[in-house]
Amino acid sequence: MFNLLLIDDDPNIVDGIDTIIRNHFPGVFSVTRAYDGQQALALLTENYFHIIVSDIKMPQLDGIQLLELLHNENITSTTIMLSGYDDYMYIRNALKLGAYDYLLKPVNIQNFIEMLHSIIPTLPDGGQTLPKTSLAAVPKQDRANDYFDLTNSDHIYLTQEQVKEELQKLQILIFELETDEVCGKINYIFHHISEDLVSKERFRQLLSDFLYSLMQHNSSLIKIVAQYKLTDNDLAAHIKSLPCLSQLKEKFTQVLLLYTDQLAVLKKNNDEYLIKKAQAYIDKHYSEQLLLADIAAQFRLHPNYFSFLFKKYMNITVRDYILQLRINKAKELMKNPSLKLLDIALAVGYQDAAHFNRAFKNVTGVAPSQYRNGVEMEN
Repeated sequence: MFNLLLIDDDPNIVDGIDTIIRNHFPGVFSVTRAYDGQQALALLTENYFHIIVSDIKMPQLDGIQLLELLHNENITSTTIMLSGYDDYMYIRNALKLGAYDYLLKPVNIQNFIEMLHSIIPTLPDGGQTLPKTSLAAVPKQDRANDYFDLTNSDHIYLTQEQVKEELQKLQILIFELETDEVCGKINYIFHHISEDLVSKERFRQLLSDFLYSLMQHNSSLIKIVAQYKLTDNDLAAHIKSLPCLSQLKEKFTQVLLLYTDQLAVLKKNNDEYLIKKAQAYIDKHYSEQLLLADIAAQFRLHPNYFSFLFKKYMNITVRDYILQLRINKAKELMKNPSLKLLDIALAVGYQDAAHFNRAFKNVTGVAPSQYRNGVEMEN
């Protein structure tokens, strides 16, 4: 029978994995449970475990620190790490330290069963236990006060609610693509954090909530953030894994500026696309009553912002574009001598001859009748 050590600070995870092992490997494994790294460390000095299934993140002693000890002491146990979807940095370190593989939570039962089947033939009869001297050589813990390594000259620090407010302001700056102000706001937040007012865990949670809120309020950011998942620009992973504020601030700034640049590209492309669609809409409906607010509503934009975008990309105001379009269409229709000027006026969106005459003269400098006479004389 092989010894298997299960380590996770969530009893439900331990119970679930234990049940999988008992149901699918009866009589193969003797399972021992531990609920934090220090407890596991003590057990490893008493017994040799052929397989260790350990959570990567745990109180007292995390999975990476445990792996470092096993690696340094040449313990031959086969290790499988349990991780969340945003633990890429931890997973990479675990594999470098000799972990056999990793399982994402919630554990896929079939994957776990297949993994154990592939490991069993490779297991030795036994091995050495961890020396008891290792208990005194536990790697330095990531203490809260090691995390808060940034200072400020005014010694004024933000409460949790104030951090939330500043992060909301940061969100607005990102959406407005104000990169200089984004850097300044990040610097202000990170240099005004104190463990006396905001714990490490709470600050990390606030940053995670901020990232989720960014994606909630701008769907374009969902694609951008997903694009960098499990890479060195995976901000969610850095929030949870980086060991101190100074490193997190540097990475937080770098990645958010990257996200902002990508958002600017998407926004530009999207704005151009919307204006092209608006132009096509106007070209199709020019003969109808066209109000600025109604056109903007078609594309879910505020009228003022729609006007700004249209002028930016078309180099003409919405009103002037509609006016010129209608007059050009009227000129085409005037080539048909059977059409009355009133019919032409109605066909291009004017409800009476007076409005049509005034608009036509404003654009061409002559009245519709004079223009038509000129056309007829040319013909």
